[in-house]
Amino acid sequence: PRSTLFPYTTLFRSAPQRQSGTPTPYQRHRLQTAAGPASGVSAQQAFINEVAPGAMATQRRYGVPAAVTIAQAIDESGWGQSFLATQDNNLFGIKGTGPAGSDSLPTHEYENGQWVTTTAPFRVYRDFAESINDHGELLATSGYYTQAMAERNDPDSFAQALTGVYATNPDYGADLIQLMRDYNLYRYDVPEA
Repeated sequence: PRSTLFPYTTLFRSAPQRQSGTPTPYQRHRLQTAAGPASGVSAQQAFINEVAPGAMATQRRYGVPAAVTIAQAIDESGWGQSFLATQDNNLFGIKGTGPAGSDSLPTHEYENGQWVTTTAPFRVYRDFAESINDHGELLATSGYYTQAMAERNDPDSFAQALTGVYATNPDYGADLIQLMRDYNLYRYDVPEA
């Protein structure tokens, strides 16, 4: 059994369709390259612009690099298009009960070298800002992320320290670093006071 402090690790690129009342299991989206149709790039930048102010505020408040927060929001929510993001305002796949309750959904987890499907409760938020703040507080206060927080001045090392802890995907940190580089998310990091 997984602790409610662990977020789920897998999402769809777009919101899954509910059929017969059963949600489709989440799986992480496939990384896309920065090059693409102009409309796709502008939609991606619009999502970054929506998430960046909250990510910068939580970096000031909790110390979590804004670049990592934005990359995780992109990765975990499929650019804000996952069912969990659109219906529950949960950008980071955090499990448990949130300020607005919980939503029990199937998810894919990487266990013992293979992907398995399980059902878990996910936090529900009233808006994205609440999700972003909760994410920062979780990383800063949970003992699970002590190593990542020790690396808070280096977004790449911080992202690598989340592998196997925040997400079971063995490529999680590398995927976040690729997003940070492809979209120059480092520019949103705020200097430490």
